[in-house]
Amino acid sequence: MKTCSYCGFLNQYQAANCANCRQPLVIESYTPAKGTIPQKLRLAPGNILQTPASTYTVQQEIGSGGFGTVYLVHDNLNREFAVKILHLWEIHPKDHEEVMGRFTREYEAGKVASPFIVQSINRGQCGGNPFIVMEYCPNGDLRQKMNRHWDEPSVNRVAGNILMGLHQLHSSGIIHRDLKPENILFGKEHIAMLSDFGISGFLQNRSTRADWRGHVKNVFGTVVYMPPEQLDVKTAFRSVAPATDIFGFGVLMYELLTQGKLPFGDFEEFTQNRQLFFDKVKKGQLTPPQTYRQNLSNNWITILGQCLHPDPSKRFGSALELLRYIPASQTISPPNPPQTPPKPVTKNTLTLQIMNGDEYGRQYHLSQLLRKKGKSILTLGWYDKQNPYDNDIPIVENYTKYISRYHATLEYAHNKWYIRDGQWRCINNLWQWKKSKNGTLVNSQTVTINGQPIYHNDIITVGDTT
Repeated sequence: MKTCSYCGFLNQYQAANCANCRQPLVIESYTPAKGTIPQKLRLAPGNILQTPASTYTVQQEIGSGGFGTVYLVHDNLNREFAVKILHLWEIHPKDHEEVMGRFTREYEAGKVASPFIVQSINRGQCGGNPFIVMEYCPNGDLRQKMNRHWDEPSVNRVAGNILMGLHQLHSSGIIHRDLKPENILFGKEHIAMLSDFGISGFLQNRSTRADWRGHVKNVFGTVVYMPPEQLDVKTAFRSVAPATDIFGFGVLMYELLTQGKLPFGDFEEFTQNRQLFFDKVKKGQLTPPQTYRQNLSNNWITILGQCLHPDPSKRFGSALELLRYIPASQTISPPNPPQTPPKPVTKNTLTLQIMNGDEYGRQYHLSQLLRKKGKSILTLGWYDKQNPYDNDIPIVENYTKYISRYHATLEYAHNKWYIRDGQWRCINNLWQWKKSKNGTLVNSQTVTINGQPIYHNDIITVGDTT
């Protein structure tokens, strides 16, 4: 997709002019040329960052982590923004392409219009290192406020902000996957806003698994917010679903309500016996939050227990469902559910578009594919370069292993479109239905082999792609 630098509208790659404001679309390069060696950077006040749309002057460094630095900058009109520069020079060259793809996904996640999501404004590259220009949040992050006492009405307000942001992310097919206090920022109106959509979590997760017995504090800071299904090597490659964020939200709110305590043990307990710590997470053996806050309401005790359930199917089904449990003292009202059932899509109107994946923005016009194939079903699965025609809808997945080779089936019948998990396969000269390895989701709900109808704006998830 091409983002219009004038109005921010997302256009098709082939478009020459913006479909919204008709301004010419600038051809921009956000990634270093192949073979470019990223330079080690440390920007100083007065340094200039240039993009095709604007010029930004560095004011000061405001934050730094293991994989990036954030600077306060001013644009041509003296407006304040934050710029995050990825330390590509610290990442192994063989991982550059994958990390750049993840960084692009983070930029696109920040384009989801919401007052509860830190907005992406622009992007570019400096010295071979990519950067994102973002909305500036002048009131710090939740980590800085974690050890003070929060009354429940204030907790409810922050929880409502976070859940609205998650609902809007999930509705756009994006899982945050790295919820923690450092990634909850406070804007000018003291609204809690989501930031860092996955790149930090992805890199931390990778370094954690590569060095499970190494840098203990880094490992602890990563895994304490991870659900048990992500700790288990056997299930870590299953679909990353909203339940992942629901668990992270539970840890976050437990920490906020108990002035920095954690549900399954502290750092000292983790260092003494990591396996015992992991076993407690997997069995749901959390310390009751009322141990640390005796007057905690029964409502929050119930919320935390369900968010932190080891079985993802027994957590809250969505951020929107959870939002309805937050007491009425919150200032955010959840959107009303539709009053009438959604109208099924017709044969000639259904288009699938990649919203989060390696081919972001790619579209599949299903009626055209049906006419071309001359059949009533379409198969969807992992794109195999050696066998590119195995599926009618091949999904490119270059770096992860979530999508099965024969993952799902789309069928048009009785004037409706249906999706089923799995495909017919001939195994040992016997045709049988074979399910995908990691499952298919529609709007965060598991699809069975019996299938279900799909509607306009449904979010289909296969592995790490929506």
